[in-house]
Amino acid sequence: MVRLGIFLLIFSALYSLNAQTIKILESNLDHIKMELSYSGYYSIKEKVYQGKKFVYIDKNGVCYRKPGEPWIPSQYYNFGIPFNKIANYQIISASQEKIPNISVLSYPDSANQPIDRLKFDPAIYSKNKVFPVSPINITGQFIMRYVKGASLEVAPYQYNPVTRELFFNKKILVQINFEPDSHNQVSSIYVKDKLTEDFVASSFINSKEAKEFIGRSVNVKSPNHSTIDTSRYNSKIVPANKLK
Repeated sequence: MVRLGIFLLIFSALYSLNAQTIKILESNLDHIKMELSYSGYYSIKEKVYQGKKFVYIDKNGVCYRKPGEPWIPSQYYNFGIPFNKIANYQIISASQEKIPNISVLSYPDSANQPIDRLKFDPAIYSKNKVFPVSPINITGQFIMRYVKGASLEVAPYQYNPVTRELFFNKKILVQINFEPDSHNQVSSIYVKDKLTEDFVASSFINSKEAKEFIGRSVNVKSPNHSTIDTSRYNSKIVPANKLK
């Protein structure tokens, strides 16, 4: 419960920051189409160690990487999903710039960690492939009170540590689609809940449509929806591998 609260508070706090990088082109009960733009949003910062120049990228100290991973940013955008749907994404177009001869620092495991004590994850830094593999991912599906949501994770930068190439995804046109969940046959009954409505309004990029998703999740095979105990759904994180 405490971890969920921290998780949601972080994402809610990030929403005002993320609003500067996103433009919603279409939003309805079936999909969200958006343009993500990062030109001029980040600056590449430098550190010199033993005469060698390293770089790292974050925004106001915010990065959210695991220690040892390349020190490049992630952006998160919460969105609502109907209880009987799952979310997937489609990258429609992307504008990318390649920056050669770049050595990206690893993310520290503590504040003000000396550069000579940074740990570089060998599973990433020894492979000739970009990190992250995809600039887009859907993560962290959750149910908060009476609404279902997830997060679109975006990598404005991707890094290949072997070729020392940094890729800047300046602009991405992406669509999130809501499709029937064949593995979880549920429906919902509308619930008037001020806390859920406030959460949706402040945290979801599709808040107008997501308000129509609010309700009690119920099994469609049940003969009597009104008698089902749905309290177990409140404030519960659903594992990310349930997403498709």
